[in-house]
Amino acid sequence: MEMTEFEIVKDYSESADKAAQIGILADLNLCSPADIVGVLQKNGVPLPEDVTSKRYKEFRRPAAGRVEWNEENIERLRGYVLDRLTLDEIAERFGTGTTAISKQIAKYDLRGKKSKKAKESIDDIYIKQLEQQLKDAKGEKQRILAEHNKAVADYTEMIVGFEGELEQAKERCECLCEEMRGILEGGVFSEIQMQARNIKGLAVLGLCAVGKDCALEGVRAAFLNITESADVIVEEADKTARGRKYV
Repeated sequence: MEMTEFEIVKDYSESADKAAQIGILADLNLCSPADIVGVLQKNGVPLPEDVTSKRYKEFRRPAAGRVEWNEENIERLRGYVLDRLTLDEIAERFGTGTTAISKQIAKYDLRGKKSKKAKESIDDIYIKQLEQQLKDAKGEKQRILAEHNKAVADYTEMIVGFEGELEQAKERCECLCEEMRGILEGGVFSEIQMQARNIKGLAVLGLCAVGKDCALEGVRAAFLNITESADVIVEEADKTARGRKYV
């Protein structure tokens, strides 16, 4: 027989038309209906009442629509079998008879170990794909987090640097303001004012001396004093410049 006793009993039990199913199982297993009846009796399965083995074939389901068993339909059939649908339920979905369904199930071993192994193999591949996707997602998350942390650290460093530069600029500004205040209130500015007045006075004296016998000496003396006053101004300006340099 092509099917095991367990498979024969299972198909028979799931069938709605028990008598017809005995004939179908006989065809699938290339044996007589009596052989199928023997398997069922051996396993304690109740048989249809008032039906002899000679009449089992008469109870087969009438021929139904023909199905093209291409790759797509085979996969559909495999799914129905894995979902534990009965032969009648599967036949109804395909619009054909249970005989055609049973033949395809047996042909492709859809209820055997090979089919189960194939399903397990597909499940394993799918699980591995999910695991890899999860691993990739975790890696991408870590990369984004690292970039975020680096960006935060860089911006924090920039802000701290700007704060330091701002503080230095503020101190420099305060020093310049203080220095300017000193210039305006006294110190070098007062000295410059005083020396300017002296220069003006000396120039007036020089002009007054013109036309007199001592004019040349007076002019000479006036311009000597102007030169001395200018030297004082330059010296004070140099002191101020040096003071700014070291601020």
